[in-house]
Amino acid sequence: MSADIEQIFSEAVGLHQSNKLLDAEKRYRDILAVAPDHANVLHLLGVTLMQQGRQREAIGHMEQAIALTTPQPVPEFHNNIATCLRAVGFLDRAVMHLKTAAELKPNDAVAQLRLGLVLMENGKAADAVHYFQLATILKTDFAEAHNNLGIALRQVGKLHEAQLALRAAVALQPRDAGAHYVLGNILKDMGKIKEATASFETAAALDPTHAGAHWNTALAHLSRGDFTEGWKTYGWYTKIKGAAPLSFTQPAWDGGDLGGKTLLLYEEHGYGDTLQFIRYAREIRKHAGRVVVSCRPEMVRLLASAPGVDEAVSSGQPLPRFDYHASFFVLPQLMKTTVPSIPRGVPYLTPPAALVETWRARDILRPGRNAGIVWRGNKKTDARRTMTVDQAARLCMVPGFHWVSLQVGAEPAEDAALSAQNVKNAGTFFTDWADTAALVSALDLVVTVDTAVAHLAGALGKPVWIMLPFVPDWRWLLERADSPWYPTARLFRQPAADDWDAVITAVAAALKV
Repeated sequence: MSADIEQIFSEAVGLHQSNKLLDAEKRYRDILAVAPDHANVLHLLGVTLMQQGRQREAIGHMEQAIALTTPQPVPEFHNNIATCLRAVGFLDRAVMHLKTAAELKPNDAVAQLRLGLVLMENGKAADAVHYFQLATILKTDFAEAHNNLGIALRQVGKLHEAQLALRAAVALQPRDAGAHYVLGNILKDMGKIKEATASFETAAALDPTHAGAHWNTALAHLSRGDFTEGWKTYGWYTKIKGAAPLSFTQPAWDGGDLGGKTLLLYEEHGYGDTLQFIRYAREIRKHAGRVVVSCRPEMVRLLASAPGVDEAVSSGQPLPRFDYHASFFVLPQLMKTTVPSIPRGVPYLTPPAALVETWRARDILRPGRNAGIVWRGNKKTDARRTMTVDQAARLCMVPGFHWVSLQVGAEPAEDAALSAQNVKNAGTFFTDWADTAALVSALDLVVTVDTAVAHLAGALGKPVWIMLPFVPDWRWLLERADSPWYPTARLFRQPAADDWDAVITAVAAALKV
């Protein structure tokens, strides 16, 4: 390096260190104009561009620097280009460079951690486990590595090992709210709800702004039947990303005296919440002048006739005048519900009689006993409470019932698997929830995983057998085989995570009785 270039390089680095990025960029480019193969300058120019948010431009300069140093690779060059690649979504290429950096510094725990984090981001948790474990071996007091090891182990289903990793992280950093929160989630997955509650409460105490900790504390209390405690932090769901309620100029109802005013009830989450909590409209109507429901179009026809509902309108349509509003999701909290005070009267939903007769006339029901089957919900969000169609087909082999598929959106292969068992497919004919309710009303039994159909059958007062995952949603409580929400429900629980075979065996045995 000539004396002039060395002086300019020193000036550029000084400007860079002073965060004068545009000035540093200019000086780096001045050097490259006369020394285009200067690897360090190419790399640092890339870093300045990266710091300006110009990652794609930075990648090209960093790649040139790496090519020039191939005989003697520089770990930091690979680390920085990986940061740029990760920012623009090229995760496979980022992993490649981070592997190089980790191989160049095999005793660097941070290098192993970086590689593990990008593998996790790239959906390769099993591969990430190896590098997180290596980081904890290289640096036994590396709390962040223990934490991420636990997260990765949880993702691959190794809950016992995940718990040990998080306990190590908590021991190293006992005031880290995030570590307590992750530990709580792992304990919840293991069915250790009491211990999970304690971890969530600790996380919330350490970080009073941690919405997930507060919300999961509420869910843990509710699942244990302690509704009084659960409602205290139930409202934190609104602080979780994507969970903000609708905005109205009218005030939210706080559960107080409505004094003959009009209350708007609206959907905020899934169909199941709406079907479960519309039961409160009957009691609310005793104190309100009117109760108006805003719901998705496919719910309007069914909810319009629900006790306590004066009018149902499709969401997105102009609303009638109202004074207060509340989402279905918060009604049990506003009504100060406890397990003994749950409104148990069923049916509280009734499909139009003429529609029921229409369905009875279709070529769906057969002489004898007819049962409906649902084996999955949304594939992306309900994986934990979804079984395969082949597992569902095993139930449909049990003699004594004619089976009807209530599954909406069944795929051709799923239809074929059930057709082989002479199962009638009704789901393809449903136009809205009134249709589903009409057919369910004509059935003798519904057997379903935890989907909105379970709530519909319960609301209609139909016998419904609900197949639950090892750690179910809070509303099904723990251990019990019945539901205080639905007197006609019978619960079949996985004895261990993902053990649908045991559930199917239990349901099949019950069907034979």
